[in-house]
Amino acid sequence: AEELGIDLGSDAAAQAVERIKELEHLGYEFQGAEASFELLLRTIQNDVPDFFALERMRVWSGRDEDGDQTVEASLALTVQEQRRLAVAEGNGPVDALSNALRDGLETFYPHLDAVRLTDYKVRVLTPQDGTAATVRVLIEHGNGTDTWNTVGVSENILDASWQALADGLRYYLLHSPSEETSSSAEAAPVEAASPES
Repeated sequence: AEELGIDLGSDAAAQAVERIKELEHLGYEFQGAEASFELLLRTIQNDVPDFFALERMRVWSGRDEDGDQTVEASLALTVQEQRRLAVAEGNGPVDALSNALRDGLETFYPHLDAVRLTDYKVRVLTPQDGTAATVRVLIEHGNGTDTWNTVGVSENILDASWQALADGLRYYLLHSPSEETSSSAEAAPVEAASPES
């Protein structure tokens, strides 16, 4: 925590340890998702602004009249106390989700245009559960200079992907130099630190 510039008091530190244990029991792993780890600590300290919140998410796929697959995502978001609806297509469900999220946020945070999803990994944690297995999603984002990693866990791969996608953009907004997303937290440049700190 000190490496991140976060000074946790004894009560907050105890709360953080307990929360990390709970999440790791569910399948989260922060060693490769340092950005999610930092967001967790800062959230406990109430240092993460409410950049956006998800109200509803729908993803569906089909085929057009030519037989080509189409995937579309629809999001209902609350952004800066305003309700925002966004619909976008993608090469797959996660790509469509990412595109819809960007479409919903671009008016409020235009500097997100610099951020790209650069890596996406899925690990099945409970293969014995077959199609109902819990999965862990790791996502890497980059802005051309730095990269940072986030994690999501769920029995629903889209939900796990959403968690990691949303964390990735929140992390960038937290560390963004833009005045419109300034935080009371003295955040370091976009460079994730190790959760072992």
